Order: sequence, then structure tokens, then C-alpha cells
Amino acid sequence: MPGRLPSPRVQSFVACEAIYEDRRTQKCILVCPCGGLALGFFPAGFRLSLYADLCGGHGTYELTLQLRDDDLEVVWGWPWPEPVRPHDPLHPYHVILHDMVLEFPGPGRYDLVLLANGEDVAHHGLEVVHRPAG
Repeated sequence: MPGRLPSPRVQSFVACEAIYEDRRTQKCILVCPCGGLALGFFPAGFRLSLYADLCGGHGTYELTLQLRDDDLEVVWGWPWPEPVRPHDPLHPYHVILHDMVLEFPGPGRYDLVLLANGEDVAHHGLEVVHRPAG
């Protein structure tokens, strides 16, 4: 499509318990990356931090997160508050979200999806099981 920006390439897209960033080096430490969750009740919210490393961006991108169920239905979504503007398409650009609360309607397989200007650019699978307390 003419005039359409190419999507950024996503080098990594990780959901984890916490993310720490060294202010001096801008390097990140990702704590407890996860692909599965055990929750005691549903619907349930679960707090995660998200890290994405992008490159090859040209221009401005509106980012959105979606949580899709096994039927590809969107069960949760969140628009990034500010557009992302990579300064150099050759230099990696990371985006971090701390303490996002994802809402799961029930146990099952979910796909956490990162979209740039409405186009899927990254996926992270999550397996959610029911494990009652006790």
C-alpha cells in the first residue's frame, strides 16, 4: 500500500515478573520470564511487565497490546499512551511496560499480541491454568 510505513521488526517480546533498567547503560534485566500462569479464580487479573526490542522503524507508530483467546477473540486490550518514534532505523529501540494488569476471563491458551499501527508485529503465548488455593 503506497504511503504506508513499514512495520518495525521485533527482536524480542517478553512477559515477565519485573524489569530493571540500568540508567547508566540502558541495559535491562528481565526477572522470571513467563509462558504460563496458575490462577486461583476467574475472571482474574494478573500483573506482568512487558519488554519489546524493536528495530527498523521508520516514522511514528501507535502501539497496542491485545490478549486473544484460543478462538482469536480479543478479551483484553490496551493502547500505548504515547506514539513510539524510533530515531534511527538501524539502532534497536526498546519499550518497557511495568506492572500491566492483564485480565483473563478463564483458564486456557492466550496470545499476547503487540500491534504497530494496527498490524501484528509480535506474539507471546501464555498458558493459564486453574489452581485453587489450598
